[in-house]
Amino acid sequence: MISVSEPKRLYLLRHAHTVPPTSENSGEFSEPMLSPKGIEQAEHTANFLAKQVQFEAIFCTGLKRTIDTAISIARQQNLEVESEPELNEVPLGLAPNASYKTVLEAYSDLCQSLEKYPLDQIVLPTNISFNTLLTNYLSAIQRILSHQGTHIALVAHGGTNLILLCYFMGLPYHRLLSFYQENCCINIIDCLPSSNFIVRQINHTCWDPLKTTMPIQWKPKEAKP
Repeated sequence: MISVSEPKRLYLLRHAHTVPPTSENSGEFSEPMLSPKGIEQAEHTANFLAKQVQFEAIFCTGLKRTIDTAISIARQQNLEVESEPELNEVPLGLAPNASYKTVLEAYSDLCQSLEKYPLDQIVLPTNISFNTLLTNYLSAIQRILSHQGTHIALVAHGGTNLILLCYFMGLPYHRLLSFYQENCCINIIDCLPSSNFIVRQINHTCWDPLKTTMPIQWKPKEAKP
């Protein structure tokens, strides 16, 4: 369970848009990197945040797409980026260049398992249980919120954020696809003593506040009998 001794505000972001590895560029990098569009998103978001809030700390996961997004924000705030690799993306065993549809189908399958089975009985492709993954995530968030200061930023991944939002809102984890996390979105969570959390904002994109650029055209698969 996450707890704080004094109120904290966590700004939970998703990394900016990426270009995944392909057969042509796989020798250059082994994980998705920010695209030109993503670099623009990260800079836009960094400028927006710099005008609104002064962070005391900025964290990211151990993967380059979150590191580079966080660096854009940290540069505007004169801070160093700190890494929490335990918050890396949910290990679903997908290829780095998996399609959007394939990723959503994998999460849909996970949600069906989360609805049917105890968390410790759901084993992810890396041979880690969902319960262990969740424990690692919450331990990392506890360390982040133990940092001195009241305004803290964390750049993570879509799946990571969805799980954390379920935790902060007290929702069962099979509901994680009830939310959406666009690239470089901002979620705001007020963390209060006695393990109380108030989710103040979800999926705000300062570069597209009315969500005009990414309509969702996807229907979850039917539940398996």
